[in-house]
Amino acid sequence: MSQNAVFGDDVATAIIAFSQVAKRYAIETAIRDLAAAAGALTEWVDVWGTHRSVETDDLIAVLEALTSRPLDTTARITATIEEIADERRVVEPVLVAWDGKLPVIPIRGATHEPVIVTEDDQEIPLRRVGNELHLDRDLPPGYHRLHPGPGEPTSLVISAPVQAHPAPLNEIGVLAPVYSMRSEHNDTGIGNFSHPGTAGRSMRVSFHARRDAGE
Repeated sequence: MSQNAVFGDDVATAIIAFSQVAKRYAIETAIRDLAAAAGALTEWVDVWGTHRSVETDDLIAVLEALTSRPLDTTARITATIEEIADERRVVEPVLVAWDGKLPVIPIRGATHEPVIVTEDDQEIPLRRVGNELHLDRDLPPGYHRLHPGPGEPTSLVISAPVQAHPAPLNEIGVLAPVYSMRSEHNDTGIGNFSHPGTAGRSMRVSFHARRDAGE
């Protein structure tokens, strides 16, 4: 074999290797663009504070499961990104208003007279400022719907208190799953429904004794 033939084979091998690397890089770049479009995280910080990135093969597997289609070429990935852009909602599907206060809502696309319809069918208009929706009043507790405009999917708005009820004063409680309660008498290795009564009587006696002792 001539030296030129050997050189030619080396060049061909190098070209093939470069082509494979370039193809892999293009897929990695495109798949991360798709992840951003689909709302899938590609990075996180672990419990030790170390920055981590999702491996490309894992990301492809997750996004193939989410989109129900193969994502083995840049053309297929790009087509999927375009479809997601076409189907993207104007408003996120679920919003939470803690203590009735709805945060500023970022929007994508056009809206027409957006309103929130409450559980009792009261319509509350929203104010659009640039690419945001603002609500100028508190919402009543409950499950409501946000209507961004005709033909657009609605969003669930959950209005809930940060705290369900005021903290009790000078009161205590005990969490004791029945199955975890044990007894010196007739113990079978698991609690039964006679144990809560026994435990309650014991705690009452102990509480009164401590109170009488001024503790």
